[in-house]
Amino acid sequence: MNKFLLILCLCIVAISGSYSQHEQGAKPTVSELSVLFVGNSLTYTNNLPKLVKKYAKQKGVHLTYKMVAFPNYSLEDHWNDGDIQKLIASTSFEFYNTPTRAVFST
Repeated sequence: MNKFLLILCLCIVAISGSYSQHEQGAKPTVSELSVLFVGNSLTYTNNLPKLVKKYAKQKGVHLTYKMVAFPNYSLEDHWNDGDIQKLIASTSFEFYNTPTRAVFST
């Protein structure tokens, strides 16, 4: 589980560097990010948002986040509740983190 968190943190920070506007010849930088964590117990048990925020701070990035996570929830469960759509429509997030194991019924 710790390897998964480390890899996720590294991916977010790597992506964030390429997200900012580029000036000719300047190294891309980002100073602020807003992330929505949509998940389940895998997200809140280890407080994934706090871990990512701590790592971002070490890289000079101010990270704000909102976490919506419930036990045994898949992405479909969150979507069917309808709250996520309202949150996405009302708030500006640069990144979204969703459950790693999204199970959809057929």
